[in-house]
Amino acid sequence: MNPSDIAQLAQQATNYLRPELLLLAGKAVESAATESGKQIVTWFRDRLGGKSAEAALDDAAAHPEDDHRLLALQIQIEIVLEENESFRRDLLALIASHPKSASMQQTANVTGNKNKIGLASGQDIKIRIS
Repeated sequence: MNPSDIAQLAQQATNYLRPELLLLAGKAVESAATESGKQIVTWFRDRLGGKSAEAALDDAAAHPEDDHRLLALQIQIEIVLEENESFRRDLLALIASHPKSASMQQTANVTGNKNKIGLASGQDIKIRIS
């Protein structure tokens, strides 16, 4: 796997992990924290070897809204991907087996006032904007 593929996989892993960290940290509706989300975080915690990677995961889990901490986690994931072929294979299998692994990104340039923007994914979503 070449370095750009590893960087892309690390980015995908971080995008995959971020919503779960937000949910588990209580930054979103608490009831939305699913058992599978907890399992995903545990999966990463169990497989990210080394104190630096574990510290980055703990820091990102404590502050999942902080892009700098998530970037630090992404870099640690990238390092583990480069060094550990087994982790690389397992991560590819994890992402492939969970359809929600597709990341979404929304960019909006809004002018004026009283504008509302929303983004949702998943199943059985109910949105009320008032």
